[in-house]
Amino acid sequence: MPRAMSVRFYDVRKVHPRGMSLRDALSHIAALGQPGTRELQLGPGVRVRLEEFTPTAGFLEGEITRVRADDHPSEVHPHGTVQLNVAGPIGEGVAFKFRERDHVLAIQYDNRIVAPSRFFEYVMQMGQPAQFEADAKADARALAHFRRHPMKKVKIRLAQPQDLAGVEAPMQSAARAFRGLARDYAAPMITLELGVGHEDGALGADAKRMVEGFVRRSGIDPNVKSVKITPDNGAGIENAEINLLDALLSFRTNIPTLPNDPAANYAARQRVVSRALANHT
Repeated sequence: MPRAMSVRFYDVRKVHPRGMSLRDALSHIAALGQPGTRELQLGPGVRVRLEEFTPTAGFLEGEITRVRADDHPSEVHPHGTVQLNVAGPIGEGVAFKFRERDHVLAIQYDNRIVAPSRFFEYVMQMGQPAQFEADAKADARALAHFRRHPMKKVKIRLAQPQDLAGVEAPMQSAARAFRGLARDYAAPMITLELGVGHEDGALGADAKRMVEGFVRRSGIDPNVKSVKITPDNGAGIENAEINLLDALLSFRTNIPTLPNDPAANYAARQRVVSRALANHT
């Protein structure tokens, strides 16, 4: 049965111009030895390691695995479920590929396994003194399409809104609203909706810049849960709601059932990531 897979893209830059490069940081981690020597506990239930790493001319590719020593799934049999018959930890990974020419990272997007923010956290802790910043990178064609069309409505869903800080200038008003609602009503999850209703016209240019700011922030802030807009596509064309995080940031495809073999499984996912990066502008 085919399986859906998403890839997202990030502009990566060093915090300090003379700081360690991503190539050097990942090479340092890989040089620690076998994958078991590269494990790091990032938080409760979140233990990860650099599983695969292959540096080539102009590219870095590999896989980050999330290690699970408990909370295993069950084996499923006709008579019911039984304990999974494994002797040690189990794990799943996300494949990645970095293009050094323009500093773009493509990474398999699955927050249940390893979120992109966790990838950078791991690299910076294990590859010290490496320090990086990253912004979600929108597809240039999809972004141009978004900018061309007026916006009738936007909905932004945010977790832990009281922690929203360090935002871009066009996001300041929305950030104050999120923080104020969180403070006054103790709401851990808030959806902010702006729209023109049944009136003619569209939201202003600053609203679109605010939306772009939240889209960029979503790359490193997992609390940005969704950004959805309704564009004005013109007379006679349906104005359907669009999940902007998927439309701008994600390459999505279906891949054949993955083999029950770690090397072949990784190779299949790495091909998807590599193809997505090659086609990304």
